[in-house]
Amino acid sequence: MHVIHLLPGTGGTFYCENCVRDAGLVRTLRAHGCDVTMVPMYLPLLGEADNLPNAPVVFGAVNVWLQQQASPFRHAPRWMHRLLNTPWVLRWIARNTGSVSARGQETLTVSMLEGEDGKQARELDQLIGWMKTVEKPDVIQLASSLQLGLVRRIKQELGVPVVCAIQDEEQWVDSMDEVWRDRVWDLIGKRAADADLLIAPSQWYADQMSARLKLPPGRIAVVHPGVNPGQVEPGPPPGVPVLGFLSRVTPSLGLDLLYDAFLLLRQNPRWKSLRLHLTGGALPQDLAWMKKQRPRLKAAGALDAVQLFEDFSAPKRAEFMRGCTVVSVPAHAGMAFGLFMVEAMAAGRPVVLPKVGAYPEIVDSTGGGVIYEPNDAATLARTLEEVLSNPERAAKLGAAGREAARTRFSLDHMAREMNAIYAGLGRH
Repeated sequence: MHVIHLLPGTGGTFYCENCVRDAGLVRTLRAHGCDVTMVPMYLPLLGEADNLPNAPVVFGAVNVWLQQQASPFRHAPRWMHRLLNTPWVLRWIARNTGSVSARGQETLTVSMLEGEDGKQARELDQLIGWMKTVEKPDVIQLASSLQLGLVRRIKQELGVPVVCAIQDEEQWVDSMDEVWRDRVWDLIGKRAADADLLIAPSQWYADQMSARLKLPPGRIAVVHPGVNPGQVEPGPPPGVPVLGFLSRVTPSLGLDLLYDAFLLLRQNPRWKSLRLHLTGGALPQDLAWMKKQRPRLKAAGALDAVQLFEDFSAPKRAEFMRGCTVVSVPAHAGMAFGLFMVEAMAAGRPVVLPKVGAYPEIVDSTGGGVIYEPNDAATLARTLEEVLSNPERAAKLGAAGREAARTRFSLDHMAREMNAIYAGLGRH
C-alpha cells in the first residue's frame, strides 16, 4: 500500500505534538511494510523527522505568504518560487518569524481552506502535478483540518481516498476575532465533507469536533497517538525531586501555573531541594516571558533550580523524562490529547494534570497519573506534593503508565489501527 502523508512542518523550533505523532507513525508504518511518502508543507520537517526520507517542501511558507499579500507574485517565474523554497530560506524563516498565533493570519487561513478557489491555487496545481509524477497512492493523509482545502481537487485529479487527522485546531482558530473565527469554522465544516474520514486522537476531541462541525455519526474515528516504549529505559527516579514540563515552553500551556506551584512547594523546607526542568523549545516571546520570571525566582532562592533543556530530540526527551520525578503540563484550555503524557509514562513517570480536555480520558484509561481540579496553582501544588510525598504510590502510577505505553498507546498499536483504516477505505 502506498500512502502520501502531507505534514505541516514547524522548522524544528518547538515540540510539535502533531509532528512527533506523524513522524513516529510514518516510521512505524514503513517498518510494517507500508510504503509512505512524507511530504512537508510550509516548512521543513526537522527534529523528529531528521533522517526520515521525504519529498521536497510543498506550499513553501514564503511563497504562500507572498501569494496572499501580492497578486503579481502569483505569476512570478518558477525560478523565483524555487529560490524562496530552498531549505536555508525556510529554516531562517522558522527561526526568526515562527508564529503559533492566528492573529494577522486570518485571510491566509481562509484562503488555504478555499483550496482551488484560494490565492494559493498555483501551489495546489504544483502539488497535484508532483503527485502525478510518483506512484499513485492508495490513500492520502492530511495532518490537520486546516489542510482540508486541498481535498476536493486532490480527489478530482487522483480519485483516491483522503483521511485527515484533527488535533488542537481550535488553539489556532479560536484566537481569531469572532467574525473570522466563525467563517473559518464554517469553511472547515464544509470542507470536511470532502474527506473520507477524520481521525481524532481522543474520544473527547472527536465529540467536541463532531458537535462543532455539525458532522453526522461515523465521520470521525478515534486513534490514540503512541510512542515507542522500547526506546526508553525507565530507571529509578532522580535523587532529588524534579518536576518536569515537556511541551512548547510557554505560559499558554500552563507554565505560569507550574512556576507558581513550584514556588509554593519550595516555601516548605521539605521541598527546598525541588527542581523544575523544562524542555520542548521556545519562541522569542516565550523566552522573554521566562526572563521576566527571573527576579521572583531569585528572590525565592530558586533561580538555579529551574533549568531549560534546549535539545528536545527523541533521545534527549527520553533522557529528560528519566531525570524527572513527576511530569505536569497544566494547560489552561483543553488539549486534544497530550503526547507528552505517554512519553512520561513510557519512562515510568507519573503525570499530574488538570481536569480539562482529553487529560482525564487518557489518565483514567492508563492509570498513569492523577487528575485534579480546579486548575489553579494552589491545587496543583497540593496534588504534586501528594505524589512526591508517596514514592510507593508514584512508582505504582509509573508502572501502570509504562504498561499502557507498551500496549494500547504504542506506535505499533497506532500503526495497526491506521493500516486497518487505510485498507477499509481502499475496499470502498
